[in-house]
Amino acid sequence: RASAQTRRLRSVRSPLLVTLLDTRTNQRFGFMVNHLYRTDDAQRHLQAWGLNQWARTHPDPLVAVGDYNFDWRVQNGEADHDAGYDLLTLDGVFAWIRPPALVKTQNSRHDSVVDFAFCTRPERFSHIESGIVQVEGDFDWANVAEAPDHRPITARVMLKTEEPQ
Repeated sequence: RASAQTRRLRSVRSPLLVTLLDTRTNQRFGFMVNHLYRTDDAQRHLQAWGLNQWARTHPDPLVAVGDYNFDWRVQNGEADHDAGYDLLTLDGVFAWIRPPALVKTQNSRHDSVVDFAFCTRPERFSHIESGIVQVEGDFDWANVAEAPDHRPITARVMLKTEEPQ
C-alpha cells in the first residue's frame, strides 16, 4: 500500500517540451506544456520555482502554456494570486503573455485565471500576444458532460528574423 506522499508523487504531470528548428534561419525555440498541482500549494510552488531555475540556463526562447493553477483573480489579480506565479516569473525569467481582456478560464466558483501562456527571452520575439477563447455556453452547467471545464487560450508569437547562417 502506497503512502500519501508516494501517491502524490505518482500524480505529478511532467512538463512536455519540444524544441523546434526553423531550418531557413537556423533559429531554435522551445514549446512546453505544463499542468501544475491544484491541491498542494507547496508542491505547486516547488514546481514553479523549478521551472524558473531550469529556464535560466535554457538557451533558446521558450513558450510555455498550460494549467498553472495560479488563481490570478480577474479583478485585482496583481494583488490577489498564488505565490507560484511570482516564483515562476522571478527575476523576469518567464513573462506572462497576458491577454488584453481577462475572464476566468476554469468552470469553477473561482473568478480567476488558471491557464496561462508564458515566454522566456521576450527580447528574441518580434511579436507576442495571447487571448482567452470564449464561446456561448462554454461553461454550460446543464450540459456539463459535454462542455469543457477550461476555456482554451491562444498564443501567437513570432521570433525576430535573423539572417540565415
